[in-house]
Parts: sequence; C-alpha cells; structure tokens
Amino acid sequence: MQDSKVMASMLKDLTQYILIPNIRYAREIGIYASCDIAAYDSFYRDIVAIVPDATPDRNLAPRMTSKFNRYQLSPCHLYDAVLGMLKQALHTAGRLCTGRELAVPVRC
Repeated sequence: MQDSKVMASMLKDLTQYILIPNIRYAREIGIYASCDIAAYDSFYRDIVAIVPDATPDRNLAPRMTSKFNRYQLSPCHLYDAVLGMLKQALHTAGRLCTGRELAVPVRC
C-alpha cells in the first residue's frame, strides 16, 4: 500500500489541460488563428474533453489552461468554465473600453 502523500502526488496531475493552436477559415471573416482547449487524461492517455475554437485571444487561452491545471478542473466542467472565463473577459473588456459596466448583459 502506498503512503497517502505519494498517492496524492500521483493523482495530482491526472488531467492536464493543453492548448492547441489552429488556423481556421470562416466565410464571414476569412482566415483567422484560434485555440482549442483540451483535457488530456494521463491515466487513459487520451483527450477526454475538448472545446474547439475556444478563443482567438492568445493571451487569454494560456491563462485559462494555467488555471484549469492549477485547480484541477474536472473535464466535465470544461465547457462551462471556458464560457465563464470568456464572459468575464468580455465584461472586463467592456469596462475597460467604456469606463463603466456593460449596458447589455452577456448571455451564453
């Protein structure tokens, strides 16, 4: 039987969140760069959840994956966590640009 500290350290990084940069095409805007965020399970050695085209913001995407890894987000909550962080980023950007709260609430 393993020591509890050893077992805790073994399970600590069971899920790793990774950033997958992509070049995409949309008819309305043309070619653009975007990032997918995926949950890689070290036990199964496979991607267990993915949010394609999560954000084109190259500063926000690494912050997302860093937080998800730090707090060991469950893969079943990945989509909701990405939406929440995008909503927060949009809300913060609205306050920075206008100097006040957004007039229209953000809905997902």
